[in-house]
Amino acid sequence: MEGGKRIKFSFEEPVGQKYLFDREAELDALGKCESCFLTGPLGAGKTSLVKSYIERTGCSAVWIRGEKIAGSRSLVNTVIREVLKAKERSESKDDYKAAEIEIENYRDGKIDVYTFITRLFESIEHKEVCFILDEYSALRRIGPLFNHLNRVIFAFTKKRSLRIILTSSELGYTKLLLERKDLPLGLYVKEVKVMPFKEEKSVEFIALGMEKYGHECPKKSYSRVY
Repeated sequence: MEGGKRIKFSFEEPVGQKYLFDREAELDALGKCESCFLTGPLGAGKTSLVKSYIERTGCSAVWIRGEKIAGSRSLVNTVIREVLKAKERSESKDDYKAAEIEIENYRDGKIDVYTFITRLFESIEHKEVCFILDEYSALRRIGPLFNHLNRVIFAFTKKRSLRIILTSSELGYTKLLLERKDLPLGLYVKEVKVMPFKEEKSVEFIALGMEKYGHECPKKSYSRVY
């Protein structure tokens, strides 16, 4: 943190130790699975881990932040915006031609929201695209569309035709999503747990961060850090 403010997410900023610290095991696990569900307490580093993965692999990311979504319309508008932003970042803009057609069909009223979500996923499958739903469990506030989204994600992870990364800080609800009988996401989505650092690593992390900005963490403050 700088000046008490949270560091903002940006594809343009390098990761380095500023975002990733001692998470190689989790990063390797993320790279080995087809689709993943990162779980862990709020602030454990799930978002930073996914960002590091995206920058390491260079895949084009459609990133949806669940905690920012207020309802169905908010979700659709965010998906459209992020797909178009991903196209601009991508070197393979042709990968998004079909997605742009579906966006126009939705905007023209030719398809409803449920059809749009399904077709949008279809339009980017088998492409070098990673669909990320950060704090996925927070999306349940959008109501029936969340159930449809669950079915779509289940279908595409089962087909292994699109890389999907979900994250959640709500561990109990995440367990229900992974184990529900009608749509057991756990069959095709690997859970990767991201837990907070223990005291020794927490102190080392803070000390390195302070050192980067020209400060030193006094030993007498170590216990207060944790």
